[in-house]
Amino acid sequence: MFTLNDYFSQVFLVHMDSDIQRVPHMEQQFKKINTKYTLRPGVLPSEEERRIFTTPLCQQFCSKSMLGIYLAHRRLWEEIVAKELPSAVIFEDDVVFTEDIAKRFPQAMKELPENWDLLHLGCLSCYESSLSTIHLFTDWSKLIKPSIKPYSNSLVIPETTFGTEAYALSLSGARKLLEWLPQASNHVDFMISTQLSKLNHYLVYPQVAYQHPEGFKYTNNGSSTPLLWNQTLSTIRLQSNNPYNHTNVAYALSIPIGQLHDTIIINGWSMIFFLCGIAHTWSAFIALLMIIVDFVYALYVSPNKIKINQYAFYIYMTCMGILIRNLL
Repeated sequence: MFTLNDYFSQVFLVHMDSDIQRVPHMEQQFKKINTKYTLRPGVLPSEEERRIFTTPLCQQFCSKSMLGIYLAHRRLWEEIVAKELPSAVIFEDDVVFTEDIAKRFPQAMKELPENWDLLHLGCLSCYESSLSTIHLFTDWSKLIKPSIKPYSNSLVIPETTFGTEAYALSLSGARKLLEWLPQASNHVDFMISTQLSKLNHYLVYPQVAYQHPEGFKYTNNGSSTPLLWNQTLSTIRLQSNNPYNHTNVAYALSIPIGQLHDTIIINGWSMIFFLCGIAHTWSAFIALLMIIVDFVYALYVSPNKIKINQYAFYIYMTCMGILIRNLL
């Protein structure tokens, strides 16, 4: 009977206690692969942790979710090192295992070299020549060249591995990440990806785990505002060669680029409203109308959860675009 417990010293699952709706999903997934896991809580970072565990720039602009996710993973790296675990696999609570994991994963482990540091069971940029919007923010050249290199029948060496919903570390890998990533400077998956060239890293190919297609992270790792437009655009999936990449437009636009005063998310929507302000009077008018309509909709649907500061920021970005256009 297949179980991941046969391959790793410890199986960790990161989960926020407040996300009660994810519990049935977690239990169903790990029952499917006959695997016992150790639950580790997500992190709500304190001001002291923000001061200690962030770079100066990130201290000012990284969102609580960005820092919290980094700290949750960092604590697991520390636990691996402190207990000298030969290996451990780390999952986030929105992970989904493929139906053929029991067939393909054992073969991948047979092919994994002894000196491995990092093994991804899945990622957003897992497929050759994958057209990922994430590449637009990292390296334009990756849009036209393969993103993976063959290693064996069941393993490849990826150039980028965005996503931390399913990856394993050896003891040496955990030590290296702790040494090289002592503070949060960005999203933790992006930070890990910047270190891949120095790690003995591999990816099970085709992948055997992926993020839940409903985008559970959407509510934790971004702003749901603008509510109406996010609900509408969440039905539009971004095109990719990766059949397990279910990233939608709303999720992509809502991922935080940064945060102001711990309340305002700087994201793709901010940039869109800003560009609308710069582009034309009519586009600026449409942007402001979208914000107002969405505010009224949110006021009607969820008045207790409405984020006035976020709406005010979107209006501010639109007006800044208008101001710059007039100055130019």
